[in-house]
Amino acid sequence: MTNCYSNHLISFQIFIVVKSPFCFKCGNELTKETVTKEHIPAKVFYSSLPAEYKVNLMTIPACRKCNEDHSKFDAVMRDAIGIMNEHNILHNELTKKAVSSILTASKLERLTFGDDGRVIAVEFDLDDFNDLALKTHYGIFYDRYEMPIPQYCATSVEWHGVTYEQVAVYEEEVIGKYGWNSIGHEDVFRYQMQDMHVTEDGKLYSTGSLTGAIMVVSVMEFYRSFKFYGLSVRKNFLKQENKKRNGGSSDQYSLI
Repeated sequence: MTNCYSNHLISFQIFIVVKSPFCFKCGNELTKETVTKEHIPAKVFYSSLPAEYKVNLMTIPACRKCNEDHSKFDAVMRDAIGIMNEHNILHNELTKKAVSSILTASKLERLTFGDDGRVIAVEFDLDDFNDLALKTHYGIFYDRYEMPIPQYCATSVEWHGVTYEQVAVYEEEVIGKYGWNSIGHEDVFRYQMQDMHVTEDGKLYSTGSLTGAIMVVSVMEFYRSFKFYGLSVRKNFLKQENKKRNGGSSDQYSLI
């Protein structure tokens, strides 16, 4: 596994030493004129909370387009968290903003009303949550490795064909060994990201080193309610695995 990865070690070292500003998401090089700060997670999740919830917030460089394109997904998650609030006074301001947002005319079609005219359900688009989780995975990767996710990796938060039991194995390997990290406060956002290596018999393990890794896995949790799993995998590894499964050559690859 080390040999297939060694060709890229120089690139990692250059990024780490030079620390050139690149957009965490698209990877485009930035200048003083084009760089903006992206917060991971967004400031909207902390704005109404006490000061102790806003310690050690994560900021990373982003181009203006990538920064602005993802603001919608931050608001969607804010709305979902807000309406799920169960009498937590610290989240009351978040709930007020969520209700105000959901009741705007453009979003009324997302509401389901009961016979008494009260709202009994709010519809959300799963893709919006996945897009937010994807952005967050990219951001944590940049903060950890000081570079965007390389183009030779395929990245997703949708693990097609994976059972809950298999996901539990990934989580136990990552969280069970390394525990949670938090940004601001663990009740707002906690996560873990680790490189993953594969033994000859196909078992995954983490070492804390990117060298020789075939994938990077993240576990991300917002407000102890919404949990996502991010995955960045070397494309050549995916192609090899698909060939094994298909019994022949294939130019197609999927994340799982």
